[in-house]
This record gives sequence, structure tokens and C-alpha cells, in this order.
Amino acid sequence: MAITFETKKGMPQKSLIWALVAVIIIAVVFFAIKSGFLQKPEAISLPSAPEVKQIEIDFEFLESKELQELKPFPAFSTFLETFGEGVEPGRENPFIPSTEKER
Repeated sequence: MAITFETKKGMPQKSLIWALVAVIIIAVVFFAIKSGFLQKPEAISLPSAPEVKQIEIDFEFLESKELQELKPFPAFSTFLETFGEGVEPGRENPFIPSTEKER
């Protein structure tokens, strides 16, 4: 007659899983402490803005003799075409197809 021992197959695997979970938790806590994740953040000092200088505009220049003596630019044809002055309009609606009479 042979002697047989009954062993619980589920026990070593359960304890191994719990040990592995404990090691992972300890590693995460150690990493959090080591990296400073759990520490309070330090106050950040922002650089101060430079002083804003008061801007003074001399409007008396508009009434000065030098400005009054300036001559206007001559009227070039390209300027007139740009602003739509002196240009004869073409068709009433240039986006519709043209007919033979208009060509």
C-alpha cells in the first residue's frame, strides 16, 4: 500500500500573488517618496514686469511749417486702378458665361 500526501494546490499560488502585490505597492511608495511626488510644491517666484513708461506724443508737429510744405504724391494710373477710380467697368456680371455678342 502506497502512502499519499494530500497537498493544497491553491495555497502557494495565492500567497505568491499577495507577495507580488505587496512588492509592487512597496516599490510604488518608494518611488513616490524618492522622486518627491508626495512633497509639497515649492512656491514659484514670477519675474516682475518692467515699469511702463508714459508715452508722450507731440501733436504740435501736425501744425509745423515742415509738414505744411510737403507736396502730395502725383496721381499714378496704377494707384487709380487699385482704388477703383478711373477704371471703366466691363460686363455687368463677370461671373456668368459670356455670349457671342459680348466678345
